Amino acid sequence: MLPWIQVYSNLADHPKIYALVDRMKLRRNSEAVGIVVSLWLWAAKNAPDGDLSGFPERAIADAVGYSSSYAGKLCQLLVETRWLDETENGYALHDWVEYAPAIIDMYRRDKNRSRERSRQYRLRKKEESAKENVSYATNHVTRHVTDAVTNANRHAPRLDKTTDDKRREEHMSSSEASSWSKSKLNSLFSPQLSLRESALEELLSLADEMEEGLLLQSLEIARDNGKLNWGYVRGILRNWRNNGVKTLGEFKEREARRKVNKSGGNSSIPVPGAQDVAESRRRMEQLREELRGEGT
Repeated sequence: MLPWIQVYSNLADHPKIYALVDRMKLRRNSEAVGIVVSLWLWAAKNAPDGDLSGFPERAIADAVGYSSSYAGKLCQLLVETRWLDETENGYALHDWVEYAPAIIDMYRRDKNRSRERSRQYRLRKKEESAKENVSYATNHVTRHVTDAVTNANRHAPRLDKTTDDKRREEHMSSSEASSWSKSKLNSLFSPQLSLRESALEELLSLADEMEEGLLLQSLEIARDNGKLNWGYVRGILRNWRNNGVKTLGEFKEREARRKVNKSGGNSSIPVPGAQDVAESRRRMEQLREELRGEGT
């Protein structure tokens, strides 16, 4: 919408027009009307609020078609004839609200719209910033929680047992390999078999990574065969070491396979399961307790 001003039909006969004609020594009133209306039209476009403080005097002179060299004098005459008001920072149009109410209203509406747009923009930017902060905080917390859970899972003990886990459990006693000593082996064997120092040295080498139950099994086998002596036990242990037998469970599995092969592949021969191994362990423990009782 183009700005517009209202001009009363009696403007040419207004006392202030006569005063301007006299002060500027103009030939007719129409020249003064031209100056005033030109100033208003320029202000409607460049200073819709009527405040000319942001413009130099030469801009006002140029707006009404006068030379900049006459600018100071022209502005002073417009002030004296009350077409301009002199302000602290420059000039303002006198009674501008009366002559340009539509422009003032439009200016105020535009200013309010601009102010509202600025307010909405600041509000939108504030909301976006808040969302970014929340998003950053959420991602930051999520990342740390995820890292914490990952680390916890990495270091947490596994509850599900795979075949390898079960085998490792069967090999748990193999850690005794590093803890076997001649004194421990002597305590284990002495209730049934007395060993010399050289035999203990050899036993310490053969018992490497073998669990206690397997060592006791060697004594049981020797006793069942009526050959409870170091030479026979040593042969059993050497055979197991050469075949990688380290646990009682592995011995039972090996024996079961041997029996199957001996019977020509007859699958009716049962392969010991977890319960069989557990029962064997129980029997070994019982045997060990009996042997210790005999030793005392």
